[in-house]
Amino acid sequence: MNDTVKNIITSLSTSLVVSSITFVLGLKSGKNQSDRQILRNKYRDISVHFSNLLDGIKNGNPKKWDDFKLIKTSSCDRYMPLIEEMKFNGESIELKQDVIDKCEELEFKLLKYADEYQENLEIIKEYLINELENCCSNLIKEKDYAIYTAKDQINKPYINRSYSIFITDEIFKNIITNLENDNLNLQGICFESRDRHNGWHRVTIYKNTLDNIKIEDFLKKINEHLKNEHSIIELLKEQQQLINETNNIINKINKRVREPFTFLETITGAVVDIFKV
Repeated sequence: MNDTVKNIITSLSTSLVVSSITFVLGLKSGKNQSDRQILRNKYRDISVHFSNLLDGIKNGNPKKWDDFKLIKTSSCDRYMPLIEEMKFNGESIELKQDVIDKCEELEFKLLKYADEYQENLEIIKEYLINELENCCSNLIKEKDYAIYTAKDQINKPYINRSYSIFITDEIFKNIITNLENDNLNLQGICFESRDRHNGWHRVTIYKNTLDNIKIEDFLKKINEHLKNEHSIIELLKEQQQLINETNNIINKINKRVREPFTFLETITGAVVDIFKV
C-alpha cells in the first residue's frame, strides 16, 4: 500500500471519527436542551427547600420531620423531607448524583439539629420555671398547661414568644428593648411550647409581679446563665456550621438552576454514548 492510499484512508478515518463525535455531540446537546427546563425546575425546588431550612435555623424555628409530607412506604408511614422523598419516588435519578448525595446528607443533619434544638428548648423551659418559682411568691399554676405571675390579666398586653429567644441574641435584645419601651405599653411576655401530647403549654410573666427584680433583669439573668450551658454552646457552634454548609449547597444548586449541564458533562456524556453498545 503506497503512501497516497495510506493518507486517504487516514483522512477518511479521521473524518469519520470527527463526524461521529460531532453527530453524537449534536444529539446529546439536543437531548440536554429538551431536559433542561425539567431539571431546572427540580433544582429550583431543592434551592427553595434549603432556603426554607436555612431561614428556620436562623430565626429560631428550625424545620422538623413532621413539617413535611407523611409518605406511605411498604413497611410504615413516615415523614419525608424533599430530598428523601425525591430519592424514594425516583425524581432524583436524572439529577447530578454526587450533588444529591450531599443534599441528602445535609438535609438529615439539619433535621437532626432541629431535634437537638427542641431538646434544648425543654432545658431552657425547665430552668426558667425553676427560677420563676424562686422569684415569684404568688406564682399561679393551672394544671399542666399554664403558669402565670398575676391572677388579674385584663388589659395586660404581652409578647408571645418561644424559648428560642435565649438562643438567638438578636431576638433576645429586641424583646428586652420592646419590654423597656414604655410607648409600646407591653406588660409582659408569654412563652409558648408544645407538650408531649401536642397541646400548648404557656408561661406568662407580667411586669411588677416578681419579688425584688424587674422582668427585664429576670430575663437577662436567665440569658446569662444559659450562655454558659454546655449543650447550648455546642448547639450554637453547630448552628453556625450548618448555616455555612447550607449557604454553600444553595450556591451549588443555584448554578444548576441556571445551567443543569456543565460543558464538561455534555462532552463526557457524548463520549460515553459513542462507546455504548
